[in-house]
Amino acid sequence: MATRHDLSSSMEDYLEVIHQLIVKHKAARVRDIADALGVKMPSVTGALKKLSQKGLVNYDPHQVITLTDEGERVAKQVARTHRTIARFLETVLDIDPETADKNACRMEHAVDEVVLSRLVKYLEYIDTCPLAGNDFTERFGTFCRHGKNPDLCEQCMSERMQTKK
Repeated sequence: MATRHDLSSSMEDYLEVIHQLIVKHKAARVRDIADALGVKMPSVTGALKKLSQKGLVNYDPHQVITLTDEGERVAKQVARTHRTIARFLETVLDIDPETADKNACRMEHAVDEVVLSRLVKYLEYIDTCPLAGNDFTERFGTFCRHGKNPDLCEQCMSERMQTKK
């Protein structure tokens, strides 16, 4: 059974794109993969051969590309990691969606499962805890944009004290 650690960042990107194409178009073709990744078709062919040898894709030059069960599992794991990091960057760190997505694409290959698990828990926490939630993330976003501002801090503390009464 292949793990993400057996794959290069590039191979993970191929699996993720193949999965996205299959979900969106019901098929993945060499040209579509090349377009999505911004690479030449011979590069895609080489990658598909390697992924096929690892048992992650079903590749025949004259057929559409499909993922094996193992390939789909790994692709979903990469996609989940990407979505989690992008959401954290957008929601918690107030990064614009395009920048968050680009950075998530680079970061997804290096994040350990324990770190990913904590990011997921943190996002769940801010989604469910009444003291964290949108207020907390909005205030952090304001802090990121304006830095430490005694007037804003005083206003925040005053509002917090009033809600606790």
